[in-house]
Amino acid sequence: MTQKIPPSNSENKAPTLIGWVALILLSIIWGSSYILIKKGLQAYSPVQVACLRLGITALVFTPLLFTRKVYVHFKRWKTLFLVGAIGSLLPAFLFPAAQTKISSGAAGILSSLTPLLTFVVGIIAFQQKTTAAKVFGVILGILGASYLMHLENTVNFEGFQYGFLIVIACLGYAVSTNLIKKSLSDIPSLAISAISFALVGWIALIILVSFTDFTTVLVAHEKGLTSLGYIATLAISSTALASVVYFKLIKETSALFAASVSYLTPVIAVSWGLLDGEVLSILHILGMALILAGIYLSKD
Repeated sequence: MTQKIPPSNSENKAPTLIGWVALILLSIIWGSSYILIKKGLQAYSPVQVACLRLGITALVFTPLLFTRKVYVHFKRWKTLFLVGAIGSLLPAFLFPAAQTKISSGAAGILSSLTPLLTFVVGIIAFQQKTTAAKVFGVILGILGASYLMHLENTVNFEGFQYGFLIVIACLGYAVSTNLIKKSLSDIPSLAISAISFALVGWIALIILVSFTDFTTVLVAHEKGLTSLGYIATLAISSTALASVVYFKLIKETSALFAASVSYLTPVIAVSWGLLDGEVLSILHILGMALILAGIYLSKD
């Protein structure tokens, strides 16, 4: 029988210094993930990048599955699988697919929709309270994202459609964030990460080995090994390490505060994009400003 989870009192808890440090660290780590995905795509397909990212993360967490603390919480594997599938598996496939058509900087900017969608999901599915100002903030952010996708569409006629893949990925993050806060707040962060990634990561490894030409690309492609290094860095830092910090942040503060890592993430992503030769116009900055203004208005 599933243990009943007591109501969490951390939703209204003011963030501590450690919370702010964790938020900044996550911003740097996640802001760098889009350029790492871009470099991984130099040799591998979007499916291979996703499978490698999830698979390497699962390998990192697998040793923890044999500890007593994690084993006890494995009883709630259905909810943990849902968190892994919606919050990790889905975005891992959607972001590389989107970045075959849009820049890493634009991907990073669009990812800042996460806190807005976290708020929307919280209202619809978890009965969170709202105000007119917060609703206006959501509308403003969505307008900014739509404008940004329109800009990408002028460069690439598929830019809007592929940008929408990132919106779906952000929706996955939003559902997962609220689910963790609502149903898994009593489980240690390491247990959430280890079990959820193990449940989806080993499936990804099977797909990688059985249904793709990964080994051929690794050996034959001139950037096979280099791209693998970028993806491994992505998996270990942006997925394994960051997920533990993020889940801890959700539990210690609030789901919306944790998701507000997206304030700084696009700045880091855009900076990496510029260093890599991507073009950023004042219109892109305007789109990002609209999204960040929406986040500000809709925050706790």
